[in-house]
Amino acid sequence: MIYDEKKLLSDLKTIDKYNILYFYSTEEFLVQNAYLKVLSVLEKQGEAEITFIDGPNPDLEQLEISLGTISFLGGRRVIVLNKIEPSAMVDSAVHELCSLLGEVQDTVVIITTVFKDDKSHLTKKAKSIQEVAEKNGLNAQFLVPNTKDMYSFLKGLAQGLDTVISPQVATELIEVCGSDLLKLETEIQKLSAVSGYTEITQEHIRKISSKNITADAFEMIRHITNKNTKMAFGKLSELIYLQNQPIAITAAISSSFIDMYRVKCGANNGINYSKVFKDMNYKGSDYRLKMSLQNANKYTLQQLSTAIQILKQLDLDLKSSPVDNIVLLETTIAQLIGR
Repeated sequence: MIYDEKKLLSDLKTIDKYNILYFYSTEEFLVQNAYLKVLSVLEKQGEAEITFIDGPNPDLEQLEISLGTISFLGGRRVIVLNKIEPSAMVDSAVHELCSLLGEVQDTVVIITTVFKDDKSHLTKKAKSIQEVAEKNGLNAQFLVPNTKDMYSFLKGLAQGLDTVISPQVATELIEVCGSDLLKLETEIQKLSAVSGYTEITQEHIRKISSKNITADAFEMIRHITNKNTKMAFGKLSELIYLQNQPIAITAAISSSFIDMYRVKCGANNGINYSKVFKDMNYKGSDYRLKMSLQNANKYTLQQLSTAIQILKQLDLDLKSSPVDNIVLLETTIAQLIGR
């Protein structure tokens, strides 16, 4: 069943009736956030005795022993099967796990899985675990926030720290840091503290937020598509000054142009960027593809295809040419701007 934080918090009010809670998503932050909220609720009810059994292939013997052990603290025993991967388990192990889960009494078993893509939870092994969770408790799938929902996600994180963030500032934070939810949570915590737990501003982000190479490369792409030579080479100089390797910079630029090509193909066939996001098994938010479409609108498909070929040649040259790597990068940027 599709869950969000509001529905989870509502169901946790009657947590006593659940023996199994299965949380899964393609985003690690969402499953961690869910099971930590469960632990918080259980600890408020009384001192909880918690056993952690890590995945990807959990120790089922340890699980069986833990299920048969009485809590010495008097409350419900809690067992966390952390980051299990059904695909990493043989069929017999999945069958044994489901059998053990089907007999759980006076214990809360929390299971978390971070699937590699949106289709992995549909396998026979994964569905077996989902079915036993549905029968004995919660079977909760958390979807990654899309572009529309991302502001609500960031706003909620900030509100939890008595801090305000506007849509415009939230958009800049995503552009700077990317769409990884764990990283965004850390950034919100840091920015809230810097703001004195008042309001996060663009100035706060520009001064202290940690940029990733993908975000920096994406900013450089914007300058390239706008034919802004000075700003494009300025961003390239900044990336080099921060000791990013030329091959890594090239990979980030190439990834951006490939994104543009994919969403351009989709748009030409009446397919929006959200559908491209799902069909190509992207992870995280679809915000990246939304921005890619804006950049792609400035090119024809042929121009994007040519740009990708130029970047492919740059990658080959970086690995084989005696020419200085920075010179190769600068030459390629000039070619891309000139197209």
